[in-house]
Amino acid sequence: MITKDSSKLKKLVEFAEKGGIGTCVASQDISAKSEADLMFYTGEVITVLKHIKDDIYLGYCEGVIGTFKGKTVKFNGSLKNPKSMKSEKNISPPSQSSSSENNYDQSSPKKSNSIQSSDSVDKNLGFLGMFNI
Repeated sequence: MITKDSSKLKKLVEFAEKGGIGTCVASQDISAKSEADLMFYTGEVITVLKHIKDDIYLGYCEGVIGTFKGKTVKFNGSLKNPKSMKSEKNISPPSQSSSSENNYDQSSPKKSNSIQSSDSVDKNLGFLGMFNI
């Protein structure tokens, strides 16, 4: 089912543009196997929007929102806890240390995450209902 809730999409994109709950860097190329999956290439920066369960996260990369596995990325430090972001409490991603060796040089050039058409993104977000977003 395709979502028509553009206000939900707009909020997710705004949250991503503000940095989400953290960022990570793709450690391998991943092809989307379903409409829910996020596709990315090694070295791309992914904005983490939500920890869904176990090793599954919701992320934003190159104007697309989708799910990805934590084992396919290196997290840039700890993720913020969205329920207590005002107090800036942090949570560590499972099976990842928050040591400085996981930090990515954010000063390097990165691609624009601009969205051309909200309709095209809406078509890719029908799966969001299953995550209570």
